[in-house]
Amino acid sequence: MKRFLFGTVAAIVTAVSANAADLPDYEAPAAPVVAPYDWTGFYLGLQAGYGWSQADTTFTGPAPPPIGISPDGDGFVGGAHAGYLQQFDSFVLGVEADIEYSDINGFDRSLAPSGSGKADIDWMGSLRLRAGYAWDRALLYATGGLAYASVDGSGGPAAGPLQGFSDDVWGWTLGAGVDYAFTDTVSIRAEYRYTDFDDASSNLGPLYPTVNASTDIDVHALRLGVSYHF
Repeated sequence: MKRFLFGTVAAIVTAVSANAADLPDYEAPAAPVVAPYDWTGFYLGLQAGYGWSQADTTFTGPAPPPIGISPDGDGFVGGAHAGYLQQFDSFVLGVEADIEYSDINGFDRSLAPSGSGKADIDWMGSLRLRAGYAWDRALLYATGGLAYASVDGSGGPAAGPLQGFSDDVWGWTLGAGVDYAFTDTVSIRAEYRYTDFDDASSNLGPLYPTVNASTDIDVHALRLGVSYHF
């Protein structure tokens, strides 16, 4: 009986081993290859942030020597942007334009009673190049180009009425930021930019027709934005 049982077990083991040897080798399916994110294409978006202006206003006239005030300001900035990017391996180049409302308002009466005035930025815009390096969905970039602003200013004696004026000025802007694509079509960004505008200037007539005002404005701004990529 023992010989019979051992013989039966041996026969079963031999048969199973022979069948297993005939089975094809099992190979696990290959993991899908995920292509890196491609930043190439057009995009539209919105941005908002906060800006700080450094303003220096100089009043000149025929009688008194020039006097200066500093109507530095700060306030909200926000608007829209549009652009195009082209990716070359890990390098990304592109162009972007933006336009935004500004609530950066500054006022200075430190020279009372000799003079006081304000310098408000109503609108800002820019046309810039962008250049960056991409780590898949993260893009670290620098940006720079032309800048535009609409400035409202005023001046006059601190005890008297102020004479207002408006001027459109050009300048240049330079900054850096980081963009991250959360989905294939939506990215968010954080950006800092410095902008140097030409002087906003005007005669202060009709209240003070012999006085001219010239205001030099620089702006530091931090912005957050979201973009939709086509």
